[in-house]
Amino acid sequence: MKKRVLMVSVEMPPQVGGAGIVGYRTAQTISEFGFDVTVLTEARNAQFLEGDSSLKASVIGVKTTKLLRPYQLWAAIRKWWDQYDLVVLNDGVAKRFGAYCLNSTQLAKCVVYLHGQEGPDILGNPSLKLRIGGYRKRFVQLMNRCQEVVAVSHYMRSEILDFDCCASLESKISVVYSGFDSNMFCPTESSLRSRLGIPNEADVLISVSRIVERKGYGRMLRLFGELCEMGESYHWVVVGDGAYLKTLKEGVQALGITSKVHFVGSYPQEDLASLLSGADVFWLLTEFQESLGNVYFEANACGLPTIGPPNGGVVEAIEHGVSGYLVACDSDCLSVLRNRSWRQIQPWSAPFRAHLGRFSVRDNLLNARFMKRLMRGKD
Repeated sequence: MKKRVLMVSVEMPPQVGGAGIVGYRTAQTISEFGFDVTVLTEARNAQFLEGDSSLKASVIGVKTTKLLRPYQLWAAIRKWWDQYDLVVLNDGVAKRFGAYCLNSTQLAKCVVYLHGQEGPDILGNPSLKLRIGGYRKRFVQLMNRCQEVVAVSHYMRSEILDFDCCASLESKISVVYSGFDSNMFCPTESSLRSRLGIPNEADVLISVSRIVERKGYGRMLRLFGELCEMGESYHWVVVGDGAYLKTLKEGVQALGITSKVHFVGSYPQEDLASLLSGADVFWLLTEFQESLGNVYFEANACGLPTIGPPNGGVVEAIEHGVSGYLVACDSDCLSVLRNRSWRQIQPWSAPFRAHLGRFSVRDNLLNARFMKRLMRGKD
């Protein structure tokens, strides 16, 4: 009989979010290794996943309400719990499910994933709701009692270990890059330029993310406006949606550069390669302390050099001078763009390939400690 793995993640595609993408890719890859995978998620996401032929997993959908989600997940899976050999607690709700519903014995077969906000939002300055529920203490207990804790970057691991309450977890927290799907992100034929009416001689910048201010869009607009004033022949393609989109569009209009900035809306993951492949360079000057920044190496996988800030996990996602450029200030960014320094990046050179190879989701999972334990005695 195949060993069975349960992926618990309320956040899953088509819902937008980094944790959901990691959960999806992890479940997909573990199933490709020959394990029997079940995904426990929100009912609305389950409907999408059940129609996804590339995900070879069973799906259990649970209709949940915000405050009761952990308990509703437990009610849905409790009687089948003992059937699973490994349980992955992926997103925030899954971790609360583990912290509030599972005992030490049940947690012993759980792997807890850390995605980026656990440090500041739980251990550092938890909200009033989390403080009332005593979640900080329960979260630390969760990490101590589970089989293994997985951080999606070395930056994320270091951030957690900096808290005194987590110092004893050094040997328990491993790093497993969430990686990218090489079948999905690769150079692809693109009609981006012709569809948007971008001249062949123009250089195309592209950004892909949620459109929120702290992703750096205000700063990027200001810098792009300066490039246009200098007569630089750049066009900028913005992919995504979010709360800052209206403000960003108004800013573009105010600068009189609507012919050079192209808003194309949100696209599903499987269609992003055709957009990325039609551009020349990817840039995202995020102000967040990103846990990693998958979008940078997804762009690399499509043959694009990348530009980002030397913050958080972005310093792992971009290898300066090899896969792109880390720019600490406006003048550095303008210099890279005006001098076309990004043209010095050689996609598919040996160093570029070596950098990209670090983020293979398949290789990272094969080398993960929890997967090696699971594979021992695999039927």
